[in-house]
Amino acid sequence: MGMARSSIAPSFSACLAAWLASGAVAAAQVAVVTRAPEDRDVAAQLGQLLDAKVRERSGADERSISVLMQEAAAWPEPYVVVIDRPDDAIHVLRPRDRTMVSRVLAAEVMLHSQYAVALASAELLEWLGVLPAARGRPSAGQTAARTGGVDAPLVPSDTSGPPPPRVGWGLGGDLELATSPGFDVSLARASISGEVQLGRRRGPSWFAFGARVAAPASWERQLEAGALGGIAAEVERIMYSDVVTGLHAALGYGAGRATILGQIEGGLSFVRVEALAQDDARVGDHDDVAGWLGLGLGLRYPLVWGLSVAAAVQGRWLADRTRYRVDGAKVLEEGPVQVVSRIGLIWESALFRRSP
Repeated sequence: MGMARSSIAPSFSACLAAWLASGAVAAAQVAVVTRAPEDRDVAAQLGQLLDAKVRERSGADERSISVLMQEAAAWPEPYVVVIDRPDDAIHVLRPRDRTMVSRVLAAEVMLHSQYAVALASAELLEWLGVLPAARGRPSAGQTAARTGGVDAPLVPSDTSGPPPPRVGWGLGGDLELATSPGFDVSLARASISGEVQLGRRRGPSWFAFGARVAAPASWERQLEAGALGGIAAEVERIMYSDVVTGLHAALGYGAGRATILGQIEGGLSFVRVEALAQDDARVGDHDDVAGWLGLGLGLRYPLVWGLSVAAAVQGRWLADRTRYRVDGAKVLEEGPVQVVSRIGLIWESALFRRSP
């Protein structure tokens, strides 16, 4: 970084002289979107490098560049610096013509050298022509290449369209509780899920499509002696068990670090009900395959290395699962609606940042 600092210092002196002579420092020309405490340090360092006023503007972590570009068009500052720490990148926006230049730095530099981040931001600003003397001279990207920099030459980007989708995937495990309000059955089980994600981290909204398999779960009901008549009088307890599989589609929306999800899910339940006598002899049984459809809301909050806490609640409508009888006597009744709640962990590839 010592070489990059010495190479740009002479050019800044000439540029600043022209800028000061034109009176351009009377008002802030540059805004820095501050999302972290380190970003404020970058803004202060950048102000010293430019010898000009730099305005700090707070910004949500998950705000996309295209949304920020539209919002910044109403700001008085013609240039906006965005420090994208999750992707180890710096973006400089010129909202008036929807132009953006970017640079990727090493993760260690982004973390430990805020001066280097400010210097790279200044070079991007110089490339865009914030300083008059930058016009007609080699770009900052070419200067960095001559002085041993590792970054590729800069290319302006038009962000008028939506950001390109990014395909990622997630794998999660949950503890699931399913109850049938006002009726008998209540089940607790583990479940695993996998999903493909479209647009995760590319904007506030994203989509997911996936599948879930729940482990076998059982529920037992003890009957009072003599509660049933006929052959059913021999029944002492009822054993209910099922295995659930399903497909789901979800729409996620980032709110700060947290993500809220709306989900639709459907699948099949493989049900078995057994009526057992005192000596565990089977008095009667019932096997069924039933469909179900569910709507739910979820919340995910990232922890580290792509791992997030995931919680959800879902209402399910069950088809053809109501009463179970032995010898004509009802031994179990299940309602048409289930409430399912889950809590667990999910690993999402789009949130996992590899060190360079």
